[in-house]
Amino acid sequence: MRKLSAALLIFFGLASAALAQSAITTVVSQRSLAIPNDGAIVSRFVFVAGKVNQGIYVTSVLLAPAATAVVRFEYGTGAACNTGTTQVSDTMTFPASTILEIGSGIGPIWVIPPGNDLCLTIQTAIAPGSIAFAQF
Repeated sequence: MRKLSAALLIFFGLASAALAQSAITTVVSQRSLAIPNDGAIVSRFVFVAGKVNQGIYVTSVLLAPAATAVVRFEYGTGAACNTGTTQVSDTMTFPASTILEIGSGIGPIWVIPPGNDLCLTIQTAIAPGSIAFAQF
């Protein structure tokens, strides 16, 4: 009985080591940015600068806009995403006392293609907030 127990322990120990060697874990650091201008009314601006061969993975968005604020996220290249502009979100208009919270910070809610900037437009009223993202 002892030999069988020892054999099973060795087998499972080796099996676990083999499984551990076959699993590769990649750790990606995540960053968080506050909207840099306290949510002031601005035309489209680059919020997260793109990098060649690296996508932007947005994992959460939190906005606390004033009543009537109009907000839109887009991506593209060039000054303020003026080239190849593509909407990430619909244009959002907010009533009073609204909080927009999307995502938990664990998995991506938006994936911006490599080489593109993430841009933000805030119109009509202020919209302070933050986003969490990873870039790889």
